Amino acid sequence: KLSEKTQTTIADANQIADEVLSTMRTVRSFACERREVDRFEGKLDETLKMNKKKAIAYMGYTWNNEFCDNAILVAVLFYGGHLVMSGTVFSFTA
Repeated sequence: KLSEKTQTTIADANQIADEVLSTMRTVRSFACERREVDRFEGKLDETLKMNKKKAIAYMGYTWNNEFCDNAILVAVLFYGGHLVMSGTVFSFTA
């Protein structure tokens, strides 16, 4: 869902750029360069915000995955060590 919103904001920014570049003569004749730049920058800021949200979501997802993997590994090693120390399971040497 975040990727879709990010792509939409990029498409909106590209549409504004295309619009302005194709009508550059009209924009200049009405001296609206600053207004169009502000409009384009607004869309780029919106895109940046969406990319930041996407990065934070990805970071949380990755952190959670790594944490769970490591927590399971520690739990298995701890439990296995406990079983060996209590004599329930024996380690074999060849």
